[in-house]
Amino acid sequence: MNQTDLEKLLRKIGLSGFKQTNENLMHCCPNHQERRPSWGISTSEPHFHGCFVCGFKGTIVDLLIRIGGWSQAKALKTVGRHVRDEEYELPHFRFGKKGLDLKPINREEMFVFEEINRTMKARKYIALHRKISRRVIREAKLHWDKRLNRVIFPWYYQNKLVGITGRSILKDDPVKTLPYHNTQKGSVLYLPMGKIDPDKPLVLVEGEIDALKVASAKHDNVAAFGFGLVTDEQISLILNSGVEEVITFMDNDYEGANFEKRINRKLSGKVRLHKVQYDLINEGDLSLDPAKLTTKEIRMLLKTGLRKYSDWKLLSLRSR
Repeated sequence: MNQTDLEKLLRKIGLSGFKQTNENLMHCCPNHQERRPSWGISTSEPHFHGCFVCGFKGTIVDLLIRIGGWSQAKALKTVGRHVRDEEYELPHFRFGKKGLDLKPINREEMFVFEEINRTMKARKYIALHRKISRRVIREAKLHWDKRLNRVIFPWYYQNKLVGITGRSILKDDPVKTLPYHNTQKGSVLYLPMGKIDPDKPLVLVEGEIDALKVASAKHDNVAAFGFGLVTDEQISLILNSGVEEVITFMDNDYEGANFEKRINRKLSGKVRLHKVQYDLINEGDLSLDPAKLTTKEIRMLLKTGLRKYSDWKLLSLRSR
């Protein structure tokens, strides 16, 4: 079916307001709650769909059955044909001698991710605009996708590359953060410095930029969940690391408050939990988040979060 017919069909199962990216229609995933689109469906037949966060994927027929509640007979009759779910393949990536390589769907060419410092546009965004330190850029192995104008964040677990995400620097890009192949955020945490130090308080934030800003404020023991997920696997990683103190540093908005509640529910009684107080900077400003704060403000909020519990010097000493 053509794109117009596809969108009409999707509206019947409650999906509308798509943003077009190349040959895909992007939307918030219908299989899990999120604020930014991570799910897309191809405008060309047989209309594969997939979410790079929760792994929900398949064909248009599968979507009509699972989300729309249609019978298989009705779905098949409407679409006209069926492609098995196992035929759906995601892109593959690997490390090449010149950097990270990505092989997109249905394309044969390889795109090399360049180092941030080799591209003026990327360096201006990440170092000057976002104020990420050179040390953190190097340690976090940030790269640049020249083709899509995205800063690349590699995700590691136990020294193995387990995923890649890319954040657009274009203001009019409807999809700010694009997960690349194999990024299973619900199974791991984004650790810009590569590990969790059990002897230091662990700062938990929402996204990659948040984590990089905290690390640039010289608190390397930081982890990000990504895409609004707080899964049992992520909580297990935190608890199994041996860390005893956790500072939650969520966005100062409604979603951040919900994030906070989910974390507290899963970690309460298992570690010592502390929370930053945004009203020390600007009371009532709901637009604040770690990515928008200065290094000085981040340090102050982290220290004050621990000072309430009479052990703030612990963080002060260990962050030097």
